[in-house]
Amino acid sequence: MESIVSTSQGFHEFSDTTSRLLLGSRNNSTELSSINILTALQKCEKRYEGIMKLYEDLSESSHPNWEGVCLTYTKTDRENFITYFENRWLEKFGNSQIDIIKTLMVIFETEYNDIWTKNFESFEIWIQENDDMLEASK
Repeated sequence: MESIVSTSQGFHEFSDTTSRLLLGSRNNSTELSSINILTALQKCEKRYEGIMKLYEDLSESSHPNWEGVCLTYTKTDRENFITYFENRWLEKFGNSQIDIIKTLMVIFETEYNDIWTKNFESFEIWIQENDDMLEASK
């Protein structure tokens, strides 16, 4: 929205992207393909350097991979070849994950309450001022 207001270009691309964000799917249940979260986060990285690292850290503890399953839910006694199953998520990730989530919530709150609101209001005015041009370029 900010780019469209400042350059008056890209409205239709923005419209297509918004449709994909809201109506897209990964399993072809809709006509539009969704936008990959990594693509969105890579664009966010330009404004919030380090956000990809935060996502990667959260992903490690939540997805079914070695850290997300084995490290988190098992303890191995290698000497006796015994695996104990227990929930160790809080011990392994709890404190660091809480800090990451707090950081991400501050980013979300800033984007939603400050940046998005300002951009949306400017965008609404831009749409009203450029209605004839938009209608002609459908």
